[in-house]
Amino acid sequence: MDNREELLAEEVRKYEHIYNPSLSEYKDAEIASNSWKEISANVDLPVEESTKLWRRIRDKYVRQRKAMRSSSGDAPYYQQRTIAIHLLIICGFRRAIRLLIT
Repeated sequence: MDNREELLAEEVRKYEHIYNPSLSEYKDAEIASNSWKEISANVDLPVEESTKLWRRIRDKYVRQRKAMRSSSGDAPYYQQRTIAIHLLIICGFRRAIRLLIT
């Protein structure tokens, strides 16, 4: 993760309704729009670029999570571990620790 991705992930983490589908606000487009405006202002990026970058971060997270559970043909373990540590920002401490030890 580069510095910009880390900053964006840290900002998104403050707005759980953006990434947690179990919350009722998750489907509220107006709340999401307002949140993305605030996030974009905080990371000094346009809203469209912020949402695209977030999707890339999220896709990278999903691919890495899948790769960590696979047994062959994956990136070396140390690379997976480094990315998993950065994912603490996105998915919270307990969940990322489970990824590291499984």
